[in-house]
Amino acid sequence: MEKDKQPFNGVLLVHKEKGMTSHDVVDQLRKILKQRSIGHAGTLDPMAEGLLVILLGQATKLSVYILNQDKSYSLKMQFGLETDTFDKEGKVLKQEAVSLKKEEIEKTLKASCGSLELKVPHFSAVKVRGRKLYSYARAGEEVEAPKKTMTFYDLKIHDIQPDQAQVSLSCAKGGYVRSWVNFVGEQLGVGACLIQMTRTASHPFHSSQSLRVSEIDSRLKEKFPKDEIELKTLLQDSFIYPSSALPDVFPVELTQRDAKALSHGQIPPYVIQSALSRQIEVNKTGQPQLIQAVQDWRLSALLEIRPFKKMKIIRNFTFS
Repeated sequence: MEKDKQPFNGVLLVHKEKGMTSHDVVDQLRKILKQRSIGHAGTLDPMAEGLLVILLGQATKLSVYILNQDKSYSLKMQFGLETDTFDKEGKVLKQEAVSLKKEEIEKTLKASCGSLELKVPHFSAVKVRGRKLYSYARAGEEVEAPKKTMTFYDLKIHDIQPDQAQVSLSCAKGGYVRSWVNFVGEQLGVGACLIQMTRTASHPFHSSQSLRVSEIDSRLKEKFPKDEIELKTLLQDSFIYPSSALPDVFPVELTQRDAKALSHGQIPPYVIQSALSRQIEVNKTGQPQLIQAVQDWRLSALLEIRPFKKMKIIRNFTFS
């Protein structure tokens, strides 16, 4: 592959298909878009499908902010089945035929929302003694999986059978849906594991905006875009300009002169004046706030308003 000359910059919303890893998606997109600078904001298990947020070029610098957002899922769980991975891909630890009452399942599901101390899956990237949990699991080494606080909310029950349930719910950063399913099984006293899962949202983005890799490939084969504006025309809602990737962060529009000043580490007076009301709020609450400086579709910089201190540049962005 040729070295990047003018890589595309922005957020690409992809529908990952079952059986693919998140790395598979990134690898295919590198070939399709002809650039190396591509990452993702949150992996999705091979058995799962749905929204995968891909970051292109300078937008890879936004990973930490997008990763912090809540996510939503649609899922199906099997009762009476336990595995070492908390999903159907793992080694079966226990399996029995069960026939539960609908009312019992519904009551347990509703009681399993909120902030919970749950076991982290053994097949996860959480580190114990400097090693990722899945490395112990793959090596057949026993290690106690830690517990952590996970928050689940907005539960909707779609279908309940004597041995299965299909629901949708949202979770805060750091939540494992597999752990939640395992917890529900424990509460019912029969065990449970995840058998289907679709990520429907990685807020503020929704799966309805996403395209499959094959669809992206097909659209770009007809006419390969020369810049982000043409890429947006071809991919429409599935491509997000860097300046629109953080809709909850207050934007300040820049002139070309101000953008140049920011690129040299100087905060223009106009930016400071535009955020005066927010500076007053930050001084009252003591809670810092981010603002973004934008020029057209370009994101020039992220800045932090700090209580009773000068505004600080957190990150600069450079575009060709």
